[in-house]
Amino acid sequence: MDIIVLDENWKIDTSGGTATLLYEKEGEVNPKTNKPSVSRDTFYYSTIKQALVGYSNRSINVCKDTGEILKKLDEIEELIKNLKI
Repeated sequence: MDIIVLDENWKIDTSGGTATLLYEKEGEVNPKTNKPSVSRDTFYYSTIKQALVGYSNRSINVCKDTGEILKKLDEIEELIKNLKI
């Protein structure tokens, strides 16, 4: 499996000839099971570029104000510059 790590919750899987954007985040521990809840989402794209656009859109969608959006876009731009593809 060829994985590009974007941040602690987001990855792109490039195996299989497509780009699959993967989201996984652990939540609070369930007191009954003593295990954390896990949120997962999968988004399918044809190219890495499309997956990166999807990641960008989802990342800025949770920002609270314009300043936070601009900061996140700067972080994404730096991430893309440093990717080893």
